[in-house]
Amino acid sequence: MFRCDYWSSREYWSRLGERCEQIVNKYGKDIVLPTEPHNDPLEVFKDTDVHKNVFRFVVFILWLKRQPNSFEWFLTIRERYPDLWRQCLYRMATL
Repeated sequence: MFRCDYWSSREYWSRLGERCEQIVNKYGKDIVLPTEPHNDPLEVFKDTDVHKNVFRFVVFILWLKRQPNSFEWFLTIRERYPDLWRQCLYRMATL
């Protein structure tokens, strides 16, 4: 598998979720993860203001993992907001 293909793989999506769980377990044990479904995760991503705080991104990812078609939404969001997505991943790497 080519390296660029990895960032679009289900394996990467799974590992991103695992990393977010580790972050919540380490830093945010009091965080209550939202459970309500939403028809448009793209809208939720925009409304979450992930640029303000990396933990918003972490919580969003964990919420998205529980949504129908989460992998496809992950690809869509990453494609539509590549700079913001990268910025959030860089911030996550510092935790």
